[in-house]
Amino acid sequence: MTRYLARDFFLKGSNITINAYHPGLISTNLGNNSSDEKTKKSLFGRLIKSLSKDLDQGIETGYYLTLSEEVRGLTGYYFDEKKVKSVSEKGYSFEKAQKLMDYCLEKIKLFKEKQDF
Repeated sequence: MTRYLARDFFLKGSNITINAYHPGLISTNLGNNSSDEKTKKSLFGRLIKSLSKDLDQGIETGYYLTLSEEVRGLTGYYFDEKKVKSVSEKGYSFEKAQKLMDYCLEKIKLFKEKQDF
């Protein structure tokens, strides 16, 4: 979808930069109030907590993409840890991206009609 949108904006003469990034596993308060103490104290729960980034670490690539001169002019890419990463073959299909875009726009239209905007 990122490549599709970047191409679409470029073809319309826009200089908007569109990239995507994965923030990673972020440690939040989600689940802290869970009554399931067994899960929170389990090996899995502790492992997840130890692998999680704090919010500042998670947003670092977002800041980088927004503010860094190093990525100025790069558009249509996927980033992880401030580096361009490849995506699966499906991620390069403009046809699949068009189908996804059509689906999303239809859902937005239905939502807006339902909300009486």
